[in-house]
Parts: sequence; C-alpha cells; structure tokens
Amino acid sequence: MDDLEMVYDEAYNENIEIINMHFSETKKAACVCNRTNNILLDKAHITSSAEEKEKLGREVMHIKTGNLFYIQGNKYLLPSYKKSLEVRTKHAYIRKTLPPDKLQQAIDAHCLSIGEIAEYFDHTPEFVKETFEYYEGVGLEFVWPEQDWL
Repeated sequence: MDDLEMVYDEAYNENIEIINMHFSETKKAACVCNRTNNILLDKAHITSSAEEKEKLGREVMHIKTGNLFYIQGNKYLLPSYKKSLEVRTKHAYIRKTLPPDKLQQAIDAHCLSIGEIAEYFDHTPEFVKETFEYYEGVGLEFVWPEQDWL
C-alpha cells in the first residue's frame, strides 16, 4: 500500500468523507466540518500523487488536531488566527509524515538535494523544503556526507 492509499484509509477510519469537486479557483483542497467531517478535493487541479497526498494529508490533520476554524454568518476570523491554525496543522503534518529520522535515512541513502529527497519519499519539492525549514527553525541539524571537491 502506498502513502496516498494510507491517507485515504486514514480518512476513512476517521469517518471523513472526501468529495471530489471544483470549488475554488485558488485552492485545491479544503476541510469542511459541520455535522460530518468532509474534505473537498479538486482532483482536476492536482498535478501529481505527491501533491494529492500532501493536500489531503494536511486536511485530515486539520480534523485530527482540531485546528479548525469556523465562519458563521458574516463574522470572519482574524487573518493572524487563521494563519496560526494553518501553521500548527502544517507542522503536525510535517512531524507525522517526515520525522527527522526518515529525512536522515534519505540523506544516508545519498539523496543530497531537495529534489532527490522529494522523489525518494514521493513528496513535492516545496513540501520537502518546508520540512527542512521547519526543522532548522526548531534547531535540528542533519548529518550530510562529506563531499569530495576537485
């Protein structure tokens, strides 16, 4: 079973319904929670299985962590509060999906660029870059092999 199938299984086990539909010109996935937990996923605008896994995985993480925001009537959240929920969810998803030991495993397997690591784990380069930035921000360092320069 690949990682994308695991994300779909996780959603199923959490009783999260995934609805494939076009809903926005700018977003590819969104979590909609009311009486049931739904994720809207616009597969027509998702370009790879890696991107689908990441979009869906983050939305599942919103539900699992409770980092949800509600817009009721004409009351809107402060942008800073909404952003903090997005950041907390992203960090939780990073810690779950690519923990430091897995990243070190890829480095030890001689994946020495963002692109190689992304390919190794079937993630997008943008996600891998965000992952390294997050771990760097919390003070983690990775052991890179010595390079022989001529």
